[in-house]
Amino acid sequence: AAGPLPVGTAVRTAIEIARGVAVLHAAGVIHRDLKPSNILFADATGAHVLIADLGLAKAIAHASGFTLVVGSPGYMAPEQAVHGGGIDVRADVYAIGALTHHMLTGRPPAEEGTRRGPRLPRQFEGVVRKAIRPRREDRYPTATALADAFDRALRRSATRPRRAARVAAAVLIAAAVALGS
Repeated sequence: AAGPLPVGTAVRTAIEIARGVAVLHAAGVIHRDLKPSNILFADATGAHVLIADLGLAKAIAHASGFTLVVGSPGYMAPEQAVHGGGIDVRADVYAIGALTHHMLTGRPPAEEGTRRGPRLPRQFEGVVRKAIRPRREDRYPTATALADAFDRALRRSATRPRRAARVAAAVLIAAAVALGS
């Protein structure tokens, strides 16, 4: 409600959500209704999340037979809006991407053709955009693959300031040497 989360907090939370959902997938379950109210924090630090409300969850083995349109607008994958859309784990990947978009910008992704929403942080934009691609074939294949992509992007973003600081220090040293000569 207060707007975007700090970038590091949002991405670490997204990684926790994706890893939790991967456990569901490994157990043969698709959640189908990941949204903010279904993500709970296990402690006051927010370091661990719990995936709640498995009321719409279904066995992956029966995914091709889903006929009802279920999910929450803004977070459900496009194929969930089609009767008999034959969803798979990539529907949850989409929802994790939409949740991450919301955490990083303060609102879920805008629907195709609507007004442009707030910008995602550049270092995570590609990961989020791939997770919420309309065609499921273009998304990450699993929640684990999405978590790994966020983890790599987070590590890259953590090293950038150090590199920038080294470059700035080298420039200052070179300028000082040039002025002193």
